[in-house]
Amino acid sequence: MEGTLGEKLKQARERQGVSQTELARQLAVSRQTISRWETNKNLPDIENIHMLAKELGVSVDELFQEQEGTEHTEEMKACTLAEKNKKKTIFLVVLIVICISITPFVLFIPFLSIYLNRRIESMFLKKVILGAGVLCVLLTIVRLIWWLFVVTNL
Repeated sequence: MEGTLGEKLKQARERQGVSQTELARQLAVSRQTISRWETNKNLPDIENIHMLAKELGVSVDELFQEQEGTEHTEEMKACTLAEKNKKKTIFLVVLIVICISITPFVLFIPFLSIYLNRRIESMFLKKVILGAGVLCVLLTIVRLIWWLFVVTNL
């Protein structure tokens, strides 16, 4: 395949006999997004590049083979690097938020346990209250991890 990334995408899509609408549905993007990629008005992000290569039956290397006159190759490399850095930054921020949000709970649980031992006679009630506190901490961790991987597509 020769030409720009957009031309290569269009050639591969037409070779597979897939319309822009069908490809857009498979990638969960709009048809206009596919059109912008094929006309080199925008570039797909790294995840979409991998999904495009898979759906179109080509390798990622084949899409990015250096060609004379290819203007977007350097831009795509910079975009990919910037996206990786952005994801690393998001991951670190979320990790810091998790650590900061869990610390009060971790410090609070031993004091809650001491308080319960002095005030409540029922062992069952102590375990229920302590278990609820631990469950809150675990749910917070799970929710933050879900947000990290699902919402940010990390």
